[in-house]
Amino acid sequence: MQQFLGIILEKMMRAWSWVTLILLAILIKLSSLSSGFIEEYYSNGVYPIISKIQRFLFGWLPFSFGDLIYSFIILVLLVKTWQILKVSFKRKYSRQYFLEGLKQIIFFFLFVYVLFYLLWGLNYSRKGIASQLNLKMSRYSLAELDTLTNVLEKRLNYYAALVEPSQRDSFHKKRNLFREGYQAYQLAVQSVLCVFELSAEVNQTFVI
Repeated sequence: MQQFLGIILEKMMRAWSWVTLILLAILIKLSSLSSGFIEEYYSNGVYPIISKIQRFLFGWLPFSFGDLIYSFIILVLLVKTWQILKVSFKRKYSRQYFLEGLKQIIFFFLFVYVLFYLLWGLNYSRKGIASQLNLKMSRYSLAELDTLTNVLEKRLNYYAALVEPSQRDSFHKKRNLFREGYQAYQLAVQSVLCVFELSAEVNQTFVI
């Protein structure tokens, strides 16, 4: 396992790989400073395509592919830690070995950083749901939040009771769950648009 990971890192750590990762990290940082840019070109541009590809490739898995990546990262860290402790215990470490190990660790975390933000992480820098739905932000109290939670819980229990056991079993399949979720989202979008249109008509009527 140690030799396998070492070969992979050695092949990845080319000069062009370093330059590419550093440039991508800089571009990610600069683009994340503009929520408007992220919202228009990433969240509503590139990311939907990335999301569809991810669902097509990994949607059939009975577990999260992200958890598999996290497990691999932990495995790499454990292997590198074991290598360092092993060399330190035998007192065979040198400055060259230390610098090489440090370079591998930096490259590995830089690679994980770029991969995470390109595949999903840039969504953290988007404008947010308030901007998407044109909501007016206002302060709320803990009591109001508690009331909202209770209302949502009651509605969830009410609608859950309307679902037949056979329908509930069909939700265990991801394909059915994705389809139902997409249809529910489309209905929600139409409902929001209807509310906005009705509100606009009412306002126009009162103005006239």
